[in-house]
Amino acid sequence: MNRIADHESCIRTGRAQAAHAIRIEILSHFQSRWSKLTAGHHPKTGSIRMFIASILLAALAPAPTGNVDTTRAAFTKCLRGFVKTSLEAKMPEGEFEISLKSTCETERAAFRTAIVAANRAGGDSAADAADNADMQVDDYHANFTDKYKDYSSSGTMPGE
Repeated sequence: MNRIADHESCIRTGRAQAAHAIRIEILSHFQSRWSKLTAGHHPKTGSIRMFIASILLAALAPAPTGNVDTTRAAFTKCLRGFVKTSLEAKMPEGEFEISLKSTCETERAAFRTAIVAANRAGGDSAADAADNADMQVDDYHANFTDKYKDYSSSGTMPGE
């Protein structure tokens, strides 16, 4: 089925609503064919139908997108670069913490958008997906702030 390829493409590009609509279309197609095959069988076939429907749903469930991994890598690379240049400039820790939240804006926005899209494709509400994305961004900011403080206090530089 070409619709399966369309579904996978929608997931990769973060178009959750389109992916969901295609998933429903595919499931409806298989359900109608399965109903024709099992017409006139014993009532026990209901459990078989549920089993096959479960397998189809699992097969069509959105896989984790590579886009999140790619944007995460770009975001953390940018943050690492900012840590290094800030250490070289001997930026005070408080100033670093404030500056960190306004640096790497493009990478942060792409990462956040990818997380929201992946979570929405997985069935999360828009609010839950946004909260999760914000939490992950905040975790990276906290992590890199801690790293900066450690490097700054020890007078060392991060390795490549």
